[in-house]
Amino acid sequence: MTPQQIVGLFVRLFAIWLVLSAVQLIGLGSTMNRQLPLEQWTPYYISVIVFAVAVVLWLFPIVIAHKLVPRTQFDNVLRVPTHEAAIVACIVLGLWLFVARALPLLTHYFSVAALLWKNNISVFEATITHPARLIEGVVTLLVSGFLTFKARLIAGYLLFPRTCKGDES
Repeated sequence: MTPQQIVGLFVRLFAIWLVLSAVQLIGLGSTMNRQLPLEQWTPYYISVIVFAVAVVLWLFPIVIAHKLVPRTQFDNVLRVPTHEAAIVACIVLGLWLFVARALPLLTHYFSVAALLWKNNISVFEATITHPARLIEGVVTLLVSGFLTFKARLIAGYLLFPRTCKGDES
């Protein structure tokens, strides 16, 4: 792999992370709209912008990599197998997502739930947003687990193009 290909791979993984962040911003917007008297559209606008940036990063990773890393000769390669580097990248992204997103959400949910339980207050009666944090935390946990434990499958999908039914060559 050339340095540009490695950076391109990480640009695509960053695009996946941006999509997850855009989805979380949609959740933030719906929560704000339930709690505030006036509708807030800013999180939705930001989510659309973040999603658009993710699409651009996904479609043009090598162009961006060439802007970030100076062009080198094709024989200037790093001796890391492409598939193995992609697997490691997926695992690192999955672990980071677990530590940075899923763990804080779930910790917050269970801390508040324990406090409410101790005071004999139902979690679902306390706030409307509290169950949403649990759902967001569980979904983030599932995504991070999928990235971590199915890294080989994801790396194969990211690196190897799919052939059409009519393409038998």
